[in-house]
Amino acid sequence: MKSDAILPLERIDWFWKHSLPDGLDRNHPIASVFGSKSKDTEGVNNFPATLVVVGGLDPLRDSNRKYREWLKRSNKETKKVEYPNMPISMLSQRFQNLL
Repeated sequence: MKSDAILPLERIDWFWKHSLPDGLDRNHPIASVFGSKSKDTEGVNNFPATLVVVGGLDPLRDSNRKYREWLKRSNKETKKVEYPNMPISMLSQRFQNLL
């Protein structure tokens, strides 16, 4: 499948590799709240309601969907909005007045 992503997954992986301390990977709780080493947040009472926005052309769209499912399994209030034909940069365009 051809990717039309503005930022290819290979480049995102490069950023991860250079952002985490040596010996850590994406499953570390700091990098991924739903990774194999993550902690359960069900007992965290002050966890805010979360809006997950998914751009269909975002190379991390599957991770965004997985994050929402993790929130739901943890009994957190969450809503998902998907824009099938939009890259993640849509956020800076669509919500720039909120920043």
